[in-house]
Amino acid sequence: MTMKQKELDHKVNKLKKSVQEIEKDIQVLEDLQNKYDFKRKTLDGQVEAETKGQTTKENQPEEMAIRQMFTSLNIKREVVIKEIANVLTLAEQIKLTLISDELPEWKKRQQMACIGGPHNTCLDRLQSWFTVVAECLQQIRQQLKKFRNWCRSSPTTTTPHSSEMGAAFKSHKLAVFLGHETSAEL
Repeated sequence: MTMKQKELDHKVNKLKKSVQEIEKDIQVLEDLQNKYDFKRKTLDGQVEAETKGQTTKENQPEEMAIRQMFTSLNIKREVVIKEIANVLTLAEQIKLTLISDELPEWKKRQQMACIGGPHNTCLDRLQSWFTVVAECLQQIRQQLKKFRNWCRSSPTTTTPHSSEMGAAFKSHKLAVFLGHETSAEL
């Protein structure tokens, strides 16, 4: 294995690990959202029952805690979006390396073998790299759809931060990796 192939192998492994981390982050985000929703609904129910919509001094500490939770939730969403963008960039780099470097090298080895050269024409490593990248992109696509649907159904999507998330979902790069969906579908 050449140094270039070892570097590519390292990038592919990094891509796999990053996708797994994103899946964990989205699960944590879902748990935080559920916790926030529960606390928000509980507090809203208490306030409505006690004062018919007016915040009392007794509820102010809880309200502040919920606002802090909301802020941390939005920060975590932004971090996840940035992580996804970074993974997509890495996947694009790997894909370009595979298509522009590794595939032509394999083709050259194949041609040399056809005229009697003793070159290795095994496709196993190349196939493995392409497969891992495709699987990672599919996982990211599924996570993005889950994240997008979850953000749409979340009551917090009317916040100023949701416009930033919407812009990220509508970006060209994410749309391409979601299967050439139009921005209207996003």
